[in-house]
Amino acid sequence: MKNKRVNILLSLKKIIISVIRYYDGNLYDFHINSDGQIALRLNTKSSNRNYFTVIARNRYTETNESYPIEKPGEIHKLLRLEHEGGSLTRYYLHKPVEGQTSVNIWTYNQDIPNSWITIPETVLLAKYAKDNQIVHVQCEREFFIGKVNDVIFSTNKGTVIKSSTLFANAFGLSRTHQDVVIKLAELPTLLINALRFLNFSFILRCMKPIQYVISKKLIKGVLIPVLAIFTLNMLISSFYLLYKEVSLEDALANQSESVTSALSAQENIAQRYARYLELKTFLLTQNSRSPFWLVMADIFPKALFTNIRTEGNRFIIRGSAENALALLGELNSNPYVKDAKFDYPVQKRSAAQTFVISFEIPKISPENVLATTITNKEYSHEGV
Repeated sequence: MKNKRVNILLSLKKIIISVIRYYDGNLYDFHINSDGQIALRLNTKSSNRNYFTVIARNRYTETNESYPIEKPGEIHKLLRLEHEGGSLTRYYLHKPVEGQTSVNIWTYNQDIPNSWITIPETVLLAKYAKDNQIVHVQCEREFFIGKVNDVIFSTNKGTVIKSSTLFANAFGLSRTHQDVVIKLAELPTLLINALRFLNFSFILRCMKPIQYVISKKLIKGVLIPVLAIFTLNMLISSFYLLYKEVSLEDALANQSESVTSALSAQENIAQRYARYLELKTFLLTQNSRSPFWLVMADIFPKALFTNIRTEGNRFIIRGSAENALALLGELNSNPYVKDAKFDYPVQKRSAAQTFVISFEIPKISPENVLATTITNKEYSHEGV
């Protein structure tokens, strides 16, 4: 019975990957090698019929836009006007946050193969990252991927951004989790497995516009890709469900009392850790906030602030400045400030940059405040 299920899973997997291609300047087929692993091999066929193609990061540009609109219909109208006639552009709207709707926009290079559906590589690999976590893809063309509120950011490794730390600083990621490292040999399997996480609406957004694919006389031909999408989605779902069923049966067959004991111990540790976090949060909220206005006095002339609030022991300031990164650097150099960082990516608005910066102010005794103030005054006097 188990062998029968394994054979069914293998057959489904072969059917699914037979319609998927990968393009990084050369076109590749996904296949199962002699070791039973998913791998890539160069496509040698002359046919231009491609149904589903994953596009490598080096074959498109990725940008992010934010609109002060919550209605998706209005944003779609704006995007259609901005990218009118763009058969190589795909975009996806994320859920609004504080009245702002973020949009991921991908623009493919002119040389990508003709395909009904094209999926950016970073969309699939970002499925393996949590919020504010970085995916570092280590292959011939290294690049970094990050997510903030499900908005995807990515860039190729270069002379400016050559480490995940620099990438996190550039895009305002707090890096609350350890980086996910993906090696070249793992890439084909991870790309295929990530397909099951794509929702149907996103796949439709990645379809090539009908007017660039078929003429009006062949409009009925659109049924073919629609059916292909439904079939692919059903096959992926069936493959995943069968895979989970086999995995659960194997897990149940190999369970022992030690597993139950380990789960009980884990639950006990989780409860104690939750209690520890509650106590830690309470203690952190007791920090003095009196030096806050001393900090703001230095930066008020250099920025326009629209909102100031606190969350626990963190101060959150929102506003605009000519150079938001310089403002962040000044905060980090202030002796009263701890852990100043961008909570969201900096947005360009006309001649100014809009920002959301948060920071902490550790406990400072009145004597230390006075001493630091006198030192700063003496330093300023000597500089004059």
